[in-house]
Amino acid sequence: MTVAYHVTAGDTVYPPSVVLDALESYGRDKLIADLRQYLPMVTALPVPVAPWRPGPTRGFQLKTVLQFVGTGDDPRTCWFSQMMEQRLERVFAEARAKVLTTNSKLSIQLSAELVGYFLFYPPLIIAEPMEYHNLNTSVATRDYWVITVIQDVENASLEGQYQSFASLMEQRLAELFVLAGRQGTRFRRATAVGGFTVQMVNIRRISGSRNRAEMTYYVQHNGVPLAGASAAKVLNTVDSQTVALTLGYFVQLQAEPVVKNPPNNLWIIAAVLAPIAVVTLIIIIITAVLCRKNKSDFKADAIGNLNPRAKMTYRRDVGYFHQVSASQSSPWYPSVFPSSGLNCGI
Repeated sequence: MTVAYHVTAGDTVYPPSVVLDALESYGRDKLIADLRQYLPMVTALPVPVAPWRPGPTRGFQLKTVLQFVGTGDDPRTCWFSQMMEQRLERVFAEARAKVLTTNSKLSIQLSAELVGYFLFYPPLIIAEPMEYHNLNTSVATRDYWVITVIQDVENASLEGQYQSFASLMEQRLAELFVLAGRQGTRFRRATAVGGFTVQMVNIRRISGSRNRAEMTYYVQHNGVPLAGASAAKVLNTVDSQTVALTLGYFVQLQAEPVVKNPPNNLWIIAAVLAPIAVVTLIIIIITAVLCRKNKSDFKADAIGNLNPRAKMTYRRDVGYFHQVSASQSSPWYPSVFPSSGLNCGI
């Protein structure tokens, strides 16, 4: 059997969330014991308490934290919930009107003062999702990390309001990367804006003056992570004044990669080039030896080509001397060759 009911106290009607919290704190055993006083046949409660109409999943829920809520305004009542629903609708209508006015695809960040004006209470946290979608923030992504240092950051932003502050900085950084892209640079709890997704890894306080805070984050463009050096180069193309105005804080360090030098792959290059160099050296040596040998052969051939001329000249001279020898009987010609019987046939 399923029983539907609501809970009231005088003129006050309590919303389902308050009833659920109260009965879960009361405990299942006590609830069964009390029910048996009126319904002795009850032996078990398969579902002690649940909302009649389930609300949206946590992924669609937001949280706003208000300050200075007086004792006369009981947040546990339906009256207070309905009143805040109407006021929040006005806040979202104002944000929507700003989007339509500026023709901007970027989300509009309303100031705390403006939100407080519509809600009648100053917000400590304007809006924060109940469930964050986080990208990988392990050390394995360290090559993509970028550091930005801002000043005058309140302690509350790094403590109780850390999630809200981190989400806000993610969105504003994403807007800066979109702006850098429009200037010509091409390159979840993370915040995605215009194809750029910023995932905050850590925000920590830096010792010293000016309440400095160091933000460590990395960037994805259309789902592809950017190397830290590339992401820092993109962000540094935006002028410092625009960065400060967009982030809402003075900036001491605009963007610097955590890993400043990429991994050294020179040994891979050396391993590839060394065999090529050895082969090239061998080819050069062989070419030099062959060239020297061909040069020697060329000289030998040149000398061989000159020998017939020398022989012909020698033969002509010998013929001349043979003519002289034929006239040895003449007293005017001395003997040219000795009588050794040299035979120089033509």
